[in-house]
Amino acid sequence: NISDMLAIWAPATSSLAVGARAPIVSRSPLCARSVVQMVAAVDETSEPLKFVTLSAGDNEAKVYHFGACVTSYKKDGIDYLAVRPDAKMDGSKPISGGIPHCFPQFGPGAMQQHGFARNLDWEVDELVDGDEPKVVFKLTDSEYTRGMWDKAFELKYAVTLKEDSLDTSFVVKNTGDDAFDFTAALHTYWSITGIDAIKIAGDFEGKEFLKKANAAASLFQHYKSGVLTG
Repeated sequence: NISDMLAIWAPATSSLAVGARAPIVSRSPLCARSVVQMVAAVDETSEPLKFVTLSAGDNEAKVYHFGACVTSYKKDGIDYLAVRPDAKMDGSKPISGGIPHCFPQFGPGAMQQHGFARNLDWEVDELVDGDEPKVVFKLTDSEYTRGMWDKAFELKYAVTLKEDSLDTSFVVKNTGDDAFDFTAALHTYWSITGIDAIKIAGDFEGKEFLKKANAAASLFQHYKSGVLTG
């Protein structure tokens, strides 16, 4: 159920000069294992939404064109990502689960929640078989995006299935004449056994955060250590 999923995000605020690129890279390391069949394939008919499957032996990733959203990453048959049971998988709203995009706005603000990248169809820019199956999705500005955010841009999102990890790279390119500011995040939903079993280590001590688990207690607080627990 939804209580067994953990959504983790790290919003980044950036300013991008004309012609510049801003990469956002993540890596999910897991145990290594030998693989045999390596395939990158597009499926446009079996579900309401088109998707790409990256396969390497017992390891597999599934990425939808809609929102360029990774919804599954299986390592040795275990799925490390989660999708909410009430998620809409027909394109009527952004996919609630996996690794959805937040761009060009994280959270609430001048436009719709988390921006528009997660509720648009991205095109496949590159599809690679081989030892490390890979797909690269691309999204560019359109009349729809300029109606909310009047900027010229190109996004490229690469998903690579490696022997011991699923690697993602999100690059923002300014294709216009003026610099722009944006916020972005890969808003990952991890599949977990229970919130009490979770520990996250990082440079959190002293950092400010907003606790929203209890709406009545949604107040800004400060981390007291570098380890977060459920």
